Amino acid sequence: MQLPIIWTGLNDSPTVFANQMLLQLDAAADGAPDSVLLMFGHASQPPLLGTPEEVRRQAEALDHVDCKVVARIALGPKRVREFATVMLHVADQLEAGG
Repeated sequence: MQLPIIWTGLNDSPTVFANQMLLQLDAAADGAPDSVLLMFGHASQPPLLGTPEEVRRQAEALDHVDCKVVARIALGPKRVREFATVMLHVADQLEAGG
């Protein structure tokens, strides 16, 4: 018997903005890849304040920009294919103007 899935709490979950993505194969105990880790993050440079010269110096002194992880999701092979199919469909809709 197959029961429908009803999503609950959607409006209770925060919507977060991600501008960075990282995908990584995750391995089982035998070392063979068995899932994909999808990490979503938000990166932004720290505030730079002062005169244009001070801002320039502060920017030149940066050696990295932090990326805060907002979600880390693991998908098995079947779900990776489903996710890819859905994402391509949504991308087509976006390009077509909705």
